[in-house]
Formats: sequence, C-alpha cells, structure tokens
Amino acid sequence: DLESYNSMGNADNILPDSTLKKGQAHCVGLSLLFLMMAEKQNLTANLIRTPGHVFIRACENRKCVDIEMLKNGKVVPEDYYFKTGRMTQKEVENNSYFTPIKGGKKLKSSIYLSLGYIASKNNQQKLAELFYKKSIDADRSFAEGYSNLASVYSLMGSFRQSKIYMKTSLAINPHHIPSLLNSAILSWKEKDESKAFKLLKKAQEIN
Repeated sequence: DLESYNSMGNADNILPDSTLKKGQAHCVGLSLLFLMMAEKQNLTANLIRTPGHVFIRACENRKCVDIEMLKNGKVVPEDYYFKTGRMTQKEVENNSYFTPIKGGKKLKSSIYLSLGYIASKNNQQKLAELFYKKSIDADRSFAEGYSNLASVYSLMGSFRQSKIYMKTSLAINPHHIPSLLNSAILSWKEKDESKAFKLLKKAQEIN
C-alpha cells in the first residue's frame, strides 16, 4: 500500500516518478500521477486546492466526482473536506479554496508550498523560507503561502517578519483559521492577551 503523510518528510515523494518507484507519496505526487493518466484516457480532471492539501475532481458528461488520493483513490462526498476540517464554507465563498488549479503558476505555487512544508517538517527553516517565498511569487493571491512563511519566521524567532506575513495572509483571506490562531499566539507572546482572545474567538466562530 502507498504510504501517504507518513512519508511527507521526503521531497522526492512529490514527484510522480518517485511515487511509482518507491510506493510512497505526497498528495501532490499522487494527484499529478492521476492527472497524467486521466489525460491519456481523455478524461477531464482538475487539481483542487484545500488548506495544506490537494485532491482530484474528475468530470464526464457534466457529472463530477471528488477523488481523494490519500484514501486509495476513493470517491468522497463534496462535504468530506468540510467534515474533516480542511476548510470552511466562508473560504469557499470567497474563492480561497475548492477551485480548480488551472495554469502553471497556481500549480507551481502548490508544489513549492508542499516543498516548504517538507523542509519545515525536517527543521530546515531557511530552506522552507525559500520555498514559501517561491510559492508566493508564483501566486500572490494565495493566503496559505504567506501564513506558512509567517510560521517559519516565528520558529526562527523573527517575530516582526512573522507579523508582517500573517497580516498579509489575513488581508487576503480573513477566514484563514491557521493565520488567526498563529496571530493569536504572537499576540500572546507580546503579552497582548486581549487581542489574542479576540483572534481565538474569531477562529472559533468561523470553525
């Protein structure tokens, strides 16, 4: 069986050829592999982005299904990603998530985002900083890149930089729960308990 998030610490697992060779995969690697096969079968399929994750939406004769590659290609109901806490209805309404990744820039941004996650997970924060900046450069409308970069700066002790990128993330997507929670933590560290509680309350209301 394919190992999914257990093998996310290896950047090679994002690549389709490594996914086939090693039997280990990141959601991006599995989804790209599916897209390659779908193209050969003339099947319409798109990569769909949710917080920290991507999945496949395949369509035929105007009927679409959502395919979760980390569940061995299982078709899941549309509300699956809400029930698992991957995103909120408000984020969908403002087109932050649940829209097809079309064009090379958005795909590039998602790949760099995944590489940044892996680098940070392996305690390579300077490398994670580089990847998250490349993710932002590829798609400046995506809040998650700014949020993740802010988290890296926080881990590195650069709280001023962290606040700048967290603020940008929330300006793009005011309903981004990780940014709200991380902003609350920063406010707590600065001993601004009132602001921290307000941010936590807002995150709870959204969730």
